[in-house]
Amino acid sequence: MKPEYFSALNEADAEKYIGKTMEFADRSHIRSTEKWIKKKFNGNIDNNIPYPFKDHTNDVWQFMRTCPETFQPVKKVFEAWINIYSTNIAGCYHNSREEADKAASERRAACLHIKQGYEVKE
Repeated sequence: MKPEYFSALNEADAEKYIGKTMEFADRSHIRSTEKWIKKKFNGNIDNNIPYPFKDHTNDVWQFMRTCPETFQPVKKVFEAWINIYSTNIAGCYHNSREEADKAASERRAACLHIKQGYEVKE
């Protein structure tokens, strides 16, 4: 896949790259393939200055381009604790075991821990 290069972006176009890994360079690095640095784009752009792109560490760069990592699926994890009773399952999930314990009654039969990873193409 050929990289897509940017020297400026409007805000609507920039939104689809926020949080994605991109490659950044300044004018002195633009002609060298080894000088591009991979970092996450934080979405800050300013088309009125010579260094419009900011990465997640707030370093500023003149140019930005896509790379194979830009289009990798994002890995996420769903994790919850659910109280189980002999007659039913509680109608909500909790973000921690402690929250589930506080919400449980003495009739709780078990506390089910669910942890599932999944990928999202953004």
